[in-house]
Amino acid sequence: MKKITAILTLAIVGLALIVCEQGEKKVHLRFKYKPQMRLTYEQLAKGNIVVHAGDSIIRERTNEITTSLDQYVRRIVDDSTAEIVENKSYRYKSFDRIDSTLTDTVHQGYEMILYIAPSGKVVDFEFTSEEAKASTAYLKNFYEQGMPVFPRCEISKGYSWTQTYKVVLEEEEMEASTTYEIKSFVREHGYDCVLIAYDGNLILPIKGCSSDTTLRYGIDRITASGLMYFAYKEGLVVLQQEHWLLDGNRHKVTNGKPEDYNITVEYDVNLTLKELQRP
Repeated sequence: MKKITAILTLAIVGLALIVCEQGEKKVHLRFKYKPQMRLTYEQLAKGNIVVHAGDSIIRERTNEITTSLDQYVRRIVDDSTAEIVENKSYRYKSFDRIDSTLTDTVHQGYEMILYIAPSGKVVDFEFTSEEAKASTAYLKNFYEQGMPVFPRCEISKGYSWTQTYKVVLEEEEMEASTTYEIKSFVREHGYDCVLIAYDGNLILPIKGCSSDTTLRYGIDRITASGLMYFAYKEGLVVLQQEHWLLDGNRHKVTNGKPEDYNITVEYDVNLTLKELQRP
């Protein structure tokens, strides 16, 4: 009887230690890019766009956009920052609810060079085509406000952090912030992942540029919430599921005629890792 009791006691203690270790599990979140690594993602976005001018709806569309995203790590600079060549192509399906037309087109998209630190911070980026450069300021704000920068310390379940940015407009200063929380450790697509939930808002000014014959400017306000599955051993995003709502106030001048309008966009977006090629 004493032997059985001793075995049971050891089993209970062992189980308690396992549970304790699981609860105390900590990881250091870092992107682990290597030269000649290639990542292929597919992004599927579904949602609606409504454009208002005054009291009238001038455009209303239901869209489905499938994006093929290829990232090639060309080299590591400054001993840690990854130089990544990114290419995108799109298949764009759109149904116009006003005139009932259906569009199904393929666009080549653009190529850009990203410089990403191990923390996830986008240090710099550049477009390789002149046409795409008109989006530089907008995209810079998007990266600064919308991309997570991982903490320097080890983190465990329940850990959270908030990223806050000041956005200076002509008449006022506004604040954009996103809060991230470690929800659990899970298996996803064959990888050991940290499940990160996030919720926040982005404030993106739109400034007219000389290459745009229709001068446009305004501001987009985006609320976004989602889940990110980050493979902490490999240092990469495996899956990201996001819901976001954009409310935009725009102004444009066409042939000398000014026009104010509002745009509302609501999308569900899934980003999935399709292939990983290691060097």
